[in-house]
Amino acid sequence: MSVDEDRVFITRSTKTIHYGSLEDSERQRQSVVLQDDTEEFERRKKARQINVSTDDVKVKRNLRGLNEPICLFGERPTERRNRLRELLASLGENAFTQKASLAPICSQVGDTRPISHCSFNADSSLLMTSSWSGICKLWSVPNCEFIQNFRGHSCHVGGVAFRNNVPRDAMSKVAIASGATDGTVKLWAFGNEESIADIIGHVPHRVSRLAFHPSGRFLGTTCYDASWRLWDLEQKQEFLHQEGHAKAVHCIAFQDDGSVCVTGGLDAFGRV
Repeated sequence: MSVDEDRVFITRSTKTIHYGSLEDSERQRQSVVLQDDTEEFERRKKARQINVSTDDVKVKRNLRGLNEPICLFGERPTERRNRLRELLASLGENAFTQKASLAPICSQVGDTRPISHCSFNADSSLLMTSSWSGICKLWSVPNCEFIQNFRGHSCHVGGVAFRNNVPRDAMSKVAIASGATDGTVKLWAFGNEESIADIIGHVPHRVSRLAFHPSGRFLGTTCYDASWRLWDLEQKQEFLHQEGHAKAVHCIAFQDDGSVCVTGGLDAFGRV
């Protein structure tokens, strides 16, 4: 045997340093699991204590009252009762009374054609509605009593908006705006059935929604030509023509301080 074959090579193992305690990490993990198990146990215990009707018709009615599907694929009555019980355990047994806490206080037939849009004024004392008949109407709140018509559009009206801080007795001041499918925008004053000014910059493209800037000086309008515009009501001219959407722009809103505007389009984008 050669000398090289007798030679033994000894390697020293690398020292491994562990930061922190594995025991502490495992203890924390088990604590979280235990907490989750405890919460699940309490939830199931609470669910078992909730009384649910054995009448399947009532169970379905209760599910509908909670805006839940009344039946799932392959679900049997017993499973449906258990699902209702689980929902009540999560939402609380007073979920039905909470759902019923919002109720209509008034109802009114707005027009002979579909109502396309409606808007409250700043103090919610007035309601404006627009219709496919081309007529806009003003109503009192909360009684929904008719006040006056606004006539002038010859086609579907898509949106209406109130201007801030315009008193009811200001008979010659722009207080309301409306937009129609023929691209016309009309400005209205209280007490006048006919518009006091028209904006035709969008013609012939559909105007879907509009909104007054919080300052009251500007009016924003959205159009189906994939753009929106800002109008200066004091200078009586277009202030901004903004493009960017790939499809029709359908809605618009201003931030309360007027520093930001957002538009929503049929391209599924909201742009700020």
